[in-house]
Amino acid sequence: MMKKQSVLLLFAISVFCVSCTERKKNPSGIKRSAGVSDVLEKRILQEKNPGIPQAEKEQSDSSPEISAEKIPVDFDLSKMNPDMAYAFLFQLMLDSESYSGKTIRMNGTYELLPGREKPNKYCIVTDMSACCVQGLEFEIAGQQEYSLEPGQKITISGVYTLYPSVSPDGMEYTAMKLSNAVLE
Repeated sequence: MMKKQSVLLLFAISVFCVSCTERKKNPSGIKRSAGVSDVLEKRILQEKNPGIPQAEKEQSDSSPEISAEKIPVDFDLSKMNPDMAYAFLFQLMLDSESYSGKTIRMNGTYELLPGREKPNKYCIVTDMSACCVQGLEFEIAGQQEYSLEPGQKITISGVYTLYPSVSPDGMEYTAMKLSNAVLE
């Protein structure tokens, strides 16, 4: 009987010690998930190292898609699932200057949105459940010919550029777009 109590006591002490050690590492006891930056860094490493398995491809859609020869890019959102692409665009908004001058490829839905002088062209990305939306304005390079309809699926590559802009109520802000964009 004494031996059973000793074994149970040792077991209880070891469980207590392990749980206390875990709490010292994370005092709140709440499991921490990777932040957007951590996940994006992991995805970028996966893209640079083809031996690492890629995340699932974006779901297919019945809309026609424009495609042409691909150009080399720094960040390829077209290989990411919709949640990752949305998170990356959100990260672009939070840390714009870190990505300025980088070449980005993305796929999404073409939309025309009102601008000050003329409508602006946007590539819109939704997350997997289509409840959250991010978009990036783009400017077609040179005299490239294209025929796009709003709602059409596109893949586009361009240089991520920051530029000064003014809102309709006169506030100055920094806007972002893909310059010298190429429809692929």
